[in-house]
Amino acid sequence: MQHTIAIDLGGTIIKIGLLNSGQLIDRREIKAQSASGLLPQLPELEIAINGLLESNKIHREDVSGIGFSFVTMIHAFDPEIIILSGGIMKSADVFLPVLQEKVNTLAWTPWGKVQLKKAKFSESAALYGADYLVRTSLSRK
Repeated sequence: MQHTIAIDLGGTIIKIGLLNSGQLIDRREIKAQSASGLLPQLPELEIAINGLLESNKIHREDVSGIGFSFVTMIHAFDPEIIILSGGIMKSADVFLPVLQEKVNTLAWTPWGKVQLKKAKFSESAALYGADYLVRTSLSRK
C-alpha cells in the first residue's frame, strides 16, 4: 500500500488528508492562524497527522511522502521565486515545465508570474535554508 499525506495550508483552514494510491481515505481540519505564520502551528499539525495515522492503523514508515498545496503556499507568502530541491529535481526537465504551467494558471499574482527554479545545490538546499532561518531568527533577538 502506498500512503501519502497531503496538506492544504489555507488562510482560514488547514486541511490534512490521508490518501492511499490516490484515494482519500481520511482527513482532518485545523483552524489556520495565518497572522501568526505556520511555525506556531507545527505542533498542532503534527498531532493531526499522528491522529490520522493512528486512527487508520498506519505506521509512519508506510507513508511514502507528504505533499503541500503549492498554490496555497504562493497565496500565503506571495513569493517572486520558489526554489525547488531534493532528489526529485533530477527529473526537473520532465515535471518543472508542467508545474510552472499549473502555477501560472492557478496562482493569483496580479504583479506577475511566480518563477519556479531548480536549486543550485539541489541535494543540500534545504540545509542551507534551515541554517539561514535559524541565523536570521537569532539575529532578531
